[in-house]
Amino acid sequence: MAHALQVSMMLCIASGSIGCQSLRIPEATANTCLPPEDLPVLKLIKFNLPPLHKSTAFLNPTDYLSEYAPTLTIFDPAAIPVPPHAVVKNLEHAILSDKDICSIVLVRSLQHRDEDQQYPLWLVTPWARMERACEARTLWRSAVDGIHEMLDASTKEKNRFQMRFFAIL
Repeated sequence: MAHALQVSMMLCIASGSIGCQSLRIPEATANTCLPPEDLPVLKLIKFNLPPLHKSTAFLNPTDYLSEYAPTLTIFDPAAIPVPPHAVVKNLEHAILSDKDICSIVLVRSLQHRDEDQQYPLWLVTPWARMERACEARTLWRSAVDGIHEMLDASTKEKNRFQMRFFAIL
Protein backbone atom coordinates (compact mmCIF):
# COMPACT_ATOMS: atom_id res chain seq x y z
CA MET A 1 0.00 0.00 0.00
CA ALA A 2 2.80 2.41 0.87
CA HIS A 3 4.46 1.64 -2.49
CA ALA A 4 1.23 2.48 -4.35
CA LEU A 5 1.01 5.78 -2.48
CA GLN A 6 4.63 6.55 -3.28
CA VAL A 7 4.13 5.79 -7.00
CA SER A 8 0.96 7.87 -6.99
CA MET A 9 2.75 10.80 -5.35
CA MET A 10 5.55 10.56 -7.94
CA LEU A 11 2.95 10.72 -10.72
CA CYS A 12 1.44 13.76 -9.05
CA ILE A 13 4.75 15.56 -8.77
CA ALA A 14 5.68 14.70 -12.36
CA SER A 15 2.52 16.26 -13.75
CA GLY A 16 3.42 19.68 -12.33
CA SER A 17 -0.08 21.16 -12.24
CA ILE A 18 -2.69 22.06 -9.64
CA GLY A 19 -2.95 19.09 -7.31
CA CYS A 20 -1.92 16.14 -9.42
CA GLN A 21 -3.50 17.36 -12.61
CA SER A 22 -5.30 20.18 -14.28
CA LEU A 23 -8.91 21.12 -13.58
CA ARG A 24 -9.33 21.75 -17.31
CA ILE A 25 -11.84 19.41 -18.95
CA PRO A 26 -10.46 17.58 -21.97
CA GLU A 27 -11.95 19.34 -25.01
CA ALA A 28 -13.56 16.22 -26.46
CA THR A 29 -15.29 15.52 -23.16
CA ALA A 30 -16.44 19.12 -22.66
CA ASN A 31 -18.07 19.13 -26.10
CA THR A 32 -20.17 16.06 -25.29
CA CYS A 33 -21.28 16.64 -21.69
CA LEU A 34 -21.78 20.40 -21.45
CA PRO A 35 -24.09 22.65 -23.45
CA PRO A 36 -22.14 25.06 -25.67
CA GLU A 37 -22.17 28.62 -24.38
CA ASP A 38 -23.83 29.85 -27.59
CA LEU A 39 -26.60 27.25 -27.48
CA PRO A 40 -30.01 28.79 -28.32
CA VAL A 41 -32.39 29.05 -25.37
CA LEU A 42 -34.93 26.52 -26.67
CA LYS A 43 -32.16 23.95 -27.18
CA LEU A 44 -30.73 24.68 -23.72
CA ILE A 45 -34.14 23.97 -22.23
CA LYS A 46 -34.11 20.54 -23.90
CA PHE A 47 -30.41 19.78 -23.25
CA ASN A 48 -30.00 16.60 -21.20
CA LEU A 49 -28.11 17.38 -17.99
CA PRO A 50 -27.49 14.98 -15.09
CA PRO A 51 -29.60 15.31 -11.96
CA LEU A 52 -28.40 17.75 -9.31
CA HIS A 53 -28.47 16.42 -5.80
CA LYS A 54 -29.93 18.93 -3.37
CA SER A 55 -28.52 17.33 -0.24
CA THR A 56 -26.00 14.76 0.89
CA ALA A 57 -24.59 13.50 4.14
CA PHE A 58 -21.11 14.07 2.72
CA LEU A 59 -20.35 17.80 2.77
CA ASN A 60 -16.72 17.39 3.78
CA PRO A 61 -14.57 17.44 0.63
CA THR A 62 -12.11 14.99 2.17
CA ASP A 63 -14.83 12.34 1.85
CA TYR A 64 -14.47 12.65 -1.93
CA LEU A 65 -10.75 13.15 -2.37
CA SER A 66 -7.87 10.75 -2.75
CA GLU A 67 -4.10 11.02 -2.98
CA TYR A 68 -4.02 8.17 -5.51
CA ALA A 69 -3.85 8.71 -9.27
CA PRO A 70 -7.13 8.43 -11.21
CA THR A 71 -8.04 4.92 -12.34
CA LEU A 72 -10.71 6.14 -14.77
CA THR A 73 -9.74 8.39 -17.63
CA ILE A 74 -12.52 7.59 -20.10
CA PHE A 75 -16.03 8.03 -18.71
CA ASP A 76 -19.12 10.15 -19.24
CA PRO A 77 -19.22 12.98 -16.67
CA ALA A 78 -22.91 13.54 -17.46
CA ALA A 79 -23.66 10.03 -16.17
CA ILE A 80 -22.42 10.93 -12.69
CA PRO A 81 -24.92 12.75 -10.45
CA VAL A 82 -23.76 16.25 -9.54
CA PRO A 83 -23.23 16.75 -5.79
CA PRO A 84 -24.89 19.71 -4.05
CA HIS A 85 -23.51 23.20 -4.65
CA ALA A 86 -21.75 23.39 -1.27
CA VAL A 87 -19.89 20.14 -1.96
CA VAL A 88 -18.74 21.27 -5.41
CA LYS A 89 -17.49 24.60 -4.03
CA ASN A 90 -15.71 22.85 -1.13
CA LEU A 91 -14.11 20.40 -3.56
CA GLU A 92 -12.85 23.19 -5.81
CA HIS A 93 -11.34 24.97 -2.82
CA ALA A 94 -9.78 21.80 -1.39
CA ILE A 95 -8.26 20.81 -4.74
CA LEU A 96 -6.74 24.25 -5.27
CA SER A 97 -5.31 24.41 -1.74
CA ASP A 98 -3.97 20.84 -1.34
CA LYS A 99 -1.28 19.83 -3.82
CA ASP A 100 -1.36 16.18 -2.70
CA ILE A 101 -4.87 15.50 -3.96
CA CYS A 102 -4.87 13.44 -7.13
CA SER A 103 -8.38 12.12 -7.73
CA ILE A 104 -12.04 12.17 -6.80
CA VAL A 105 -13.72 9.15 -5.25
CA LEU A 106 -17.50 8.93 -5.31
CA VAL A 107 -19.08 8.43 -1.90
CA ARG A 108 -22.11 6.14 -1.90
CA SER A 109 -22.66 5.82 1.86
CA LEU A 110 -20.82 6.23 5.14
CA GLN A 111 -19.42 2.73 4.70
CA HIS A 112 -18.82 2.77 0.95
CA ARG A 113 -16.35 4.81 -1.06
CA ASP A 114 -15.66 3.62 -4.60
CA GLU A 115 -11.91 3.39 -4.01
CA ASP A 116 -11.45 1.33 -7.18
CA GLN A 117 -13.05 4.08 -9.26
CA GLN A 118 -10.98 7.21 -8.92
CA TYR A 119 -11.87 10.06 -11.26
CA PRO A 120 -9.62 12.86 -12.50
CA LEU A 121 -9.83 16.14 -10.62
CA TRP A 122 -11.24 17.93 -13.67
CA LEU A 123 -14.59 16.23 -12.89
CA VAL A 124 -15.22 19.12 -10.48
CA THR A 125 -15.18 21.58 -13.40
CA PRO A 126 -18.08 20.03 -15.36
CA TRP A 127 -19.97 19.61 -12.07
CA ALA A 128 -19.71 23.36 -11.47
CA ARG A 129 -20.63 24.15 -15.08
CA MET A 130 -23.52 21.68 -15.12
CA GLU A 131 -24.85 23.31 -11.98
CA ARG A 132 -24.76 26.74 -13.66
CA ALA A 133 -26.32 25.30 -16.84
CA CYS A 134 -29.14 23.75 -14.79
CA GLU A 135 -29.78 27.09 -13.07
CA ALA A 136 -29.83 28.90 -16.43
CA ARG A 137 -32.09 26.24 -17.93
CA THR A 138 -34.52 26.58 -15.01
CA LEU A 139 -34.65 30.37 -15.38
CA TRP A 140 -35.14 30.19 -19.15
CA ARG A 141 -37.75 27.45 -18.79
CA SER A 142 -39.71 29.70 -16.40
CA ALA A 143 -39.43 32.61 -18.84
CA VAL A 144 -40.59 30.50 -21.79
CA ASP A 145 -43.47 29.07 -19.73
CA GLY A 146 -44.47 32.61 -18.78
CA ILE A 147 -44.43 33.70 -22.43
CA HIS A 148 -46.60 30.71 -23.39
CA GLU A 149 -49.06 31.57 -20.62
CA MET A 150 -49.23 35.19 -21.80
CA LEU A 151 -49.77 34.06 -25.40
CA ASP A 152 -52.50 31.64 -24.31
CA ALA A 153 -54.19 34.37 -22.27
CA SER A 154 -53.89 36.80 -25.17
CA THR A 155 -55.35 34.25 -27.61
CA LYS A 156 -58.24 33.54 -25.26
CA GLU A 157 -58.93 37.26 -24.85
CA LYS A 158 -58.75 37.75 -28.62
CA ASN A 159 -61.20 34.88 -29.14
CA ARG A 160 -63.60 36.36 -26.55
CA PHE A 161 -63.40 39.75 -28.25
CA GLN A 162 -64.09 38.21 -31.66
CA MET A 163 -67.04 36.25 -30.28
CA ARG A 164 -68.52 39.43 -28.75
CA PHE A 165 -67.86 41.41 -31.92
CA PHE A 166 -69.53 38.84 -34.17
CA ALA A 167 -72.38 38.46 -31.70
CA ILE A 168 -73.11 42.17 -32.12
CA LEU A 169 -73.21 41.86 -35.92
